[in-house]
Amino acid sequence: MKNIDNQEFKFDYVGFGTRIGATIIDILIIVPIVLIITLIFKDTIIQSREFSILLRIIINILIIIYKIFFTVTYGGTPGKLATKIRIISERGNYLTVDRAFLRLLPNLFYTIISASVRHSMGNDINLGLSFLLDLILILDVSLIAFNDKKKALHDYLASSYVVTNESLLRKQGSKSVNDLYID
Repeated sequence: MKNIDNQEFKFDYVGFGTRIGATIIDILIIVPIVLIITLIFKDTIIQSREFSILLRIIINILIIIYKIFFTVTYGGTPGKLATKIRIISERGNYLTVDRAFLRLLPNLFYTIISASVRHSMGNDINLGLSFLLDLILILDVSLIAFNDKKKALHDYLASSYVVTNESLLRKQGSKSVNDLYID
């Protein structure tokens, strides 16, 4: 990444461990909300398989909105903000809505296919699809270990980077996280 003087700027890229910590925090935020929604509609879910599927779709759409909103507005989900990391573009800005959505595509693909597998009939097909999904997930996260900018598959799709707040502050010449801005 180039700075104003056309010299290479060195961000501190974030690896697997911190990203997992951020994901755990996001899960701790999302799961209680999903449980509350599920408890509210418990009787209807039990009586109607179609409503159960519809509710899963709605919950997944809400999760997508959650991730895109926080990524575009604050540079990361609450989990990433709590672990002091941000998601940025190659120019050092927060992602746009379309880039934030692109970043979710592998996860979205995984969710759709795994939901289909759960509702399909053939056990051999389920086993094969399940294995394929696991390979995609392993590929997505293992890429972090094999490149110097610690990019996962979803980062390549969105041309995004996960960096520390400190390095983003250094690039912007700011002293406080409150001063982080987007261009």
